[in-house]
Amino acid sequence: MHEMKSILPLLVLGLVLPPLASAVGAGTANQRRRLDRAKISAYEPDSNVDDELAIDLDVLAISEQLDRESLTGFVTAETIYSKGGHSKPYAVVNLKNGLAKAILAGTTCLGTSINSQAAKMTVMHDYKIGDNQMELAYDYDDDDSHQASKCQVGGLVDPSFDGCLREDSDIYIATDGTYDYFYNKTVDNKNSDSIQRFSLDAKQHMADCTMGCPFREYTKFVTYYGDYEYANSWLIAALNEGETDFTHGDADWTSFAGESLSLVVEQGLVYLHVWMKVIQKMEESIAVCLQCYSFVCPGNPAHYWDEAVAYYSGSQVSNENSTMLYYLADIRCASFNTCASSSQTLEGGSSWSSNVNVEMFKLFNEGRDLLSERGCDAAMHVKNRIIQLMYIPLIQGALRYAHINADDEVYTARHQAEGATFAAAILPVIHNCSIDDAFEIHNALRASDDYPTVDYGKVKQAFERNYECMGLTCADIGGIFDETKLEYREGAEPCKDASTSGSNSSGRKGLDKKTSRVIIIIFVGIGLAMAIVMIVVNTNFGRPKSSTIETEMTDSSRKNDLELSPEENGVMS
Repeated sequence: MHEMKSILPLLVLGLVLPPLASAVGAGTANQRRRLDRAKISAYEPDSNVDDELAIDLDVLAISEQLDRESLTGFVTAETIYSKGGHSKPYAVVNLKNGLAKAILAGTTCLGTSINSQAAKMTVMHDYKIGDNQMELAYDYDDDDSHQASKCQVGGLVDPSFDGCLREDSDIYIATDGTYDYFYNKTVDNKNSDSIQRFSLDAKQHMADCTMGCPFREYTKFVTYYGDYEYANSWLIAALNEGETDFTHGDADWTSFAGESLSLVVEQGLVYLHVWMKVIQKMEESIAVCLQCYSFVCPGNPAHYWDEAVAYYSGSQVSNENSTMLYYLADIRCASFNTCASSSQTLEGGSSWSSNVNVEMFKLFNEGRDLLSERGCDAAMHVKNRIIQLMYIPLIQGALRYAHINADDEVYTARHQAEGATFAAAILPVIHNCSIDDAFEIHNALRASDDYPTVDYGKVKQAFERNYECMGLTCADIGGIFDETKLEYREGAEPCKDASTSGSNSSGRKGLDKKTSRVIIIIFVGIGLAMAIVMIVVNTNFGRPKSSTIETEMTDSSRKNDLELSPEENGVMS
């Protein structure tokens, strides 16, 4: 007990200072951020998101098991997928005597870890008098280290117990006192976050939530696949060499094995699960921001935004073996000649930067500042553009493997599997723009027991027809680039946007200046005549009323992806 007493003063200090900081912290968001947390590449978070950053360690642990290409490895990978291991660890402790007082969620506790360090914990739920079992979340130090918790158990093969609570000891609960407890360090240390939970909980957070649901991007995927847990269904089918049962976009993995399936799972974790989690967190930040105007503010909007950046980047953002979305954007830019200049390379990331990441991190920082100042509507526009940018590496990946798969001499089951995974991550967006083009792409890049014939030109055109709908340009995507010859591969060059090619979207030639002037004069004349008629009508009969449908149609025709109303974005106004 003497060890506990020696750290109690630190606990008391920790309990007093946060409320004091909240009371004093009426400064600007930038002043608050001078608490100086470590940057995530070029982004300075407003809150602690070490748990969210650590999710990429689960991806790496799963990949390590998949690389064994054995039944045991795949079973272990599925266990880590479902149970986690690095993000949001907590302990289930059994008190030897029931609680003497009711304890509220968020109450701070202090115990001692197996390596004899202070273990700061947070009560996860409300508990009543007499309860003798509690779930306590491990806290991170609010510093600039971005270190994962040292209590790493979950579904890991080689757990780390150093930061976990001692198995039979005592714990101090603020507002109540010290209690003796016991628990099993191997069984009772769990994780409330796992990559599988991203998919299993998606409906709750993005379709059924009370603030802003349903979220627009998630709805596209549910509409296409006909499955609220589409990401999990896809991955479980791949892990078990099975088939999906979707409304559209089915995958048949029964004839795939080894490396091909390993890549499908590794990429599906990030491109299907984490990709949508990033969007969920951005949507939640907007919803919370808007809620703060009308009701009791449920939290700090910028924290949800920080979480989105953390999931996008991962804790290994500066490691070129990273598997997260940040690194995908940088890898694909080299293949499509869409990398930024060396002077724009982001700090703390790859040795080069994609145009996607350069723009995204400017927007991430802008969005954080807007949310901190309750600029909800402006932050919504920033969020919409970020989502558009997130399409780009997925499109590039699908095009790259379509190009490879079109060549019978280099085509393999591995290439088919990777192409199918990239396509799966972007097809719902294409389908939202064009059902026919989504069918064309899926038919060429599907995972099946045969080898689909791939006509790269048709796949390329099917994507290109939908760039405008997705808020993208040909320059955003680029073309398949031969880094040795420093030229685009034949037939895979960047397309030309209507504004730069002198053509409209139908491919017809533009009008000459003389014809344009004549048309303008005619329309001006018609407009003046109509205006005179309307003046007469309004004078004699009163001002006519527009129908609701006409108003909605007019408003809708003026909107692009950056001008969507809160309702269209799935956010309450």
